[in-house]
Amino acid sequence: MDNEHLVATLRELEITKTDLAKLTGVSKASVSRWAAGSQPIPKWLESWLALSLKLKNIENMASLK
Repeated sequence: MDNEHLVATLRELEITKTDLAKLTGVSKASVSRWAAGSQPIPKWLESWLALSLKLKNIENMASLK
């Protein structure tokens, strides 16, 4: 995952960098560095975001019923 994909995923999840920091227990500065591309994005965050997207899709499908 690169920084552009991170920013796009946050938009898709409708969460801010501040939200991500609070939800994951990291500093907002770390999230800002990941989003700017000045620090590598941890592998665990890629997994966390993928699971969050899946959960959002499941919730969207459930609301259609």
